[in-house]
Amino acid sequence: MTDEEREDYALKKRKHEEALIEKKAKEEAEKLLKESEKEYQAKAKVLEDRIDRLSADIKKASQTQKKKEVDETLENVLKATFEDESNKEIVEKAKTNMTMGESYNLALKADPVWFDDFDGDSYGNLTTDFQRGIVPLLSDNLNLRNILSSSPTSKSTIWYPQVDEIEGGVEAWQYEKDEEGKVTPKPTVKPKFKGAQASVRWLAGIADMPVEILDDVSEMLPFISEMLYQSLLDAEDYNILRGSGSAPELTGIETVAEEYDGDMSVPIDRIIDAAIGQVGGNKGRASHVFLNNRDAVKIALNKADGSGEYDLPGSVGFVNGNLTIGGLAVVPNSNIDANEFITGDRRASHIFRRMAANLKMSFENKDNFETNMVTFRLEERIALAHVRPNWWVKGELVESTEG
Repeated sequence: MTDEEREDYALKKRKHEEALIEKKAKEEAEKLLKESEKEYQAKAKVLEDRIDRLSADIKKASQTQKKKEVDETLENVLKATFEDESNKEIVEKAKTNMTMGESYNLALKADPVWFDDFDGDSYGNLTTDFQRGIVPLLSDNLNLRNILSSSPTSKSTIWYPQVDEIEGGVEAWQYEKDEEGKVTPKPTVKPKFKGAQASVRWLAGIADMPVEILDDVSEMLPFISEMLYQSLLDAEDYNILRGSGSAPELTGIETVAEEYDGDMSVPIDRIIDAAIGQVGGNKGRASHVFLNNRDAVKIALNKADGSGEYDLPGSVGFVNGNLTIGGLAVVPNSNIDANEFITGDRRASHIFRRMAANLKMSFENKDNFETNMVTFRLEERIALAHVRPNWWVKGELVESTEG
């Protein structure tokens, strides 16, 4: 082999060996890279598990901590935990010497969110249930307008015949003749009337408020309407029950009712005697009794003197909040004074309506246009006629000893 051939062979051999070395180096490098990646993934998995456990601990802590309404964020809690001095050594060790299967216990660090952390009224606002709707007013079907009959009128004064008394009555009769040959006359029935008048009266009221409130509070319009209507019903009840008859009041039932003339002493007995004995004696049929609210409660909660147990008399019923006495519907009403009652036949009185309840709204009343105010006005015109005044009886539940 010549020198040239030997040199060429040595060059080829050297290139082959370099190629083998380079291949081996690449394989070793890939192996090391894969091992490093597996180790990194394992360590990342361990760290991820630690974070998951910390998150669970934080959630548990927030659930068991009373009075705390806002949970700390995970980011803030982890930051506080890893930066805390008591955990510094553990954190450094985990960074440089974490091995598979090894665990590290970190003390959870989280400053509690306290009431002072809420500015001003913000905590109270967050924990308050704000209701947009205004609590509605409830109508009462026991108002006098729903008990007495009514009809419209187109006049301002009502004249009507009022039954004063009825003379005589139907009796048994037999066809026969007297000595003069005349047929025995039949019994006569003769009603006597007297003219009575009822004047139409106004019941009215107004309410003022800024236009801004009406615009901004959507529930205000129906509330104001219902409020005025309820006030009108209260005014009706007072005038129908107790109106003096002097303008501008109606002539109420109490003003025309007969005084109780019986001799009963027990409240329930006096009511039944007035209703059946006196109204019935006047050819009426009592349907209702009006009592003060507290007196109605006392009757409904009657107790036996000895045992103290609730013991309603047999003539009193109390079912589903409805009280009856001797079959009469009891109407509790604050316009009746304590220890007083009125009972009678609902047919004895009649309401005439000249103008039904009418609600109007004005932006030009007084200086409303200039001051941005609005005025609500509710009014009606009614009259009250008593066709049989003696079908109403009034009295005291317990007879007064005065005088």
